[in-house]
This record gives sequence, structure tokens and C-alpha cells, in this order.
Amino acid sequence: MNDNSMRKWLFESALIVISILLAFAIQTWWEQVAESQQERQSLIGLKEEFETNVASLRSSIDDYSENRKEALKVLDLTNPSSRGDKNNETLLLLSQLIATTETFEPVEGTLSYLVSSEGLGMLSNGELRLHLIQWPRAVSKINDRQTRIREIMRQYFLPYIWTKIPVKVLDDIASSGLTNQTSSNSIDVSEMFSELEFQNIVNELLYSYTAEIEVLNDALALAETILGIVDDEIII
Repeated sequence: MNDNSMRKWLFESALIVISILLAFAIQTWWEQVAESQQERQSLIGLKEEFETNVASLRSSIDDYSENRKEALKVLDLTNPSSRGDKNNETLLLLSQLIATTETFEPVEGTLSYLVSSEGLGMLSNGELRLHLIQWPRAVSKINDRQTRIREIMRQYFLPYIWTKIPVKVLDDIASSGLTNQTSSNSIDVSEMFSELEFQNIVNELLYSYTAEIEVLNDALALAETILGIVDDEIII
């Protein structure tokens, strides 16, 4: 092989190598662009979800805080000197406490997809990944407390109340306040409020409301942290 042939062969070989390297570089660049676009879309989805979750958590905290105040009022009325002759007001308070509490239901479409598709690793921010991994546990704690509250209401509080006060009386008061005096005047709750069983049930409700508010606040702090990181990542 003469010098010209050697130079031609080297030149063609170099072109082939350069072409291959350039093709790999272009492919890698396109993959990075696609991953970056996918990550951005995931971040936008997470932002929408956690904005909704933060608002829902704040609403649930307000709801359970109100229930806790009502339970405290009921517990205070177990003291005869506090209750006095406020029989109808006491019945109204009981009807309010029985009212169903709105439960927290998280929005998790994007996060569920990322977890099920093992796509969390696509997120470049390690701190965000860590907090997102903690989110399902926070939601589980909320659900556990909500389940306990429902159990107390259904298995203990409501059955006990209904053995003392006709359901119709509570329904009438809940729907029309204290305007329906006919049904409520005949009910004396003083004996029920003095019973230890009733006081124990209300105490258990009070504890459960307090515990639920605590886990809701923990979840809210986590959700706000996630939302803050997501906002920063989208801006970048």
C-alpha cells in the first residue's frame, strides 16, 4: 500500500469514526432533551397536584380543629355547673359533633405514575425525590387516624347517643337549629353527661381529633416543602 492509499484509508476511517461519534452525540443529546421535557412535564403535574393537596390539607385542618372545639365544649358540659339549664344548646352541640367530617383525599396522579413506572429517578433533584418518597407514609398516617375517628363514631359514640336521644330529635335540631322546641324540650341530657362511659367516649374522640390534626399538620409541612422545591425546579 503506497502513501496515497494509506492516507486515503486513514482519512476514510477517521470519517467513519467521526460519523459514529457524532451520531452517538446527537442521539445522546436528543435523549437528554426528551428526558428534560419529560421531567418538566412531571414537575408541572406535581405542582398542580400539591397545590390542590396543600389547599385540601388546610381545609381538613380547619374542619378537624372545629370538631375538636366541639368535643371540648361537650366535655366541658359534663360538669353540671357548666351545663346549667342549657339543655337545647347541649343537644345542638351534640348534633354538630355527629355531623360527618370531610376526609382528606390526596390527588396523586403524577406521583402515582412516577412511582409505578419507577420514574422518580428521572427527577434530577435528590431532595425532591426524598420528600416524595415520604409522602405516601404521611398520607397513610392521615388515613389511619381518620379510620379511627370513624370507628369511634360508628361503634361507640353514635350507638350510645341513640340509646339516650331519639334520632329524629337530633335530625330535627341539625336541620332547623333550636326552632323545633317540641321534640327537644322532652329530652334531658343531664344524666347522660354525668355518665363515665359517655365522658370516656368523648375523651377518645378528643384525643383522635388532636392526633389527626397533628398528622395533617405534618403532611402539610411536607406538601409545602415539596411544592416549594417543585416551583424552584420549574423556574430553573
